[in-house]
Amino acid sequence: MWGNVEVNASFGEVLTVPASAVIDTGVRFVAFVQRADEHLEPRELKIGFKTDDYYEVLDGVSAGEKVVMRALFLVDSESQLKASISGMGAAGGHQH
Repeated sequence: MWGNVEVNASFGEVLTVPASAVIDTGVRFVAFVQRADEHLEPRELKIGFKTDDYYEVLDGVSAGEKVVMRALFLVDSESQLKASISGMGAAGGHQH
């Protein structure tokens, strides 16, 4: 026998970010935050409660900071590509 349960709970005022803004790497949670110079900065988040749509943020971003909410796959892929390319020269291999 199966049933659906919905629990309404109040946690007071907490800082949250949309679930779409968080990359769960399996080891840590990361969000991209817009810096004052308009560049994106990856930040490791300390996460509290999670709902279907939001994560409670205990540490990593502050109220009022802007986080990337959509296209995180593209942002993450681009950052990984840049890290890989920058590391190619340090591998001690063939350079052009």
